[in-house]
Amino acid sequence: DSMDMFLTKFKDLKEHLISTDKMIANSSLVYTALNGLLDSYQSLASTFHLMMKGNPKALLINELVFVLLQEAQSMCVAD
Repeated sequence: DSMDMFLTKFKDLKEHLISTDKMIANSSLVYTALNGLLDSYQSLASTFHLMMKGNPKALLINELVFVLLQEAQSMCVAD
């Protein structure tokens, strides 16, 4: 899956930054993930961007990953 590959690369990047003792805010991780999504996920990304605009702590990265995996699965079923 392209979403699995995206999330694997994102996880690798996150772990690399953590290994260099860089502190990364959860909201920065979420925004980075949202900005890197494929076009087919842009409506979902826009919704989360708007949600976080009002409250940057509204969504944890682990929650976003869960939602993205569910969305990818539902898109596969719809095809």
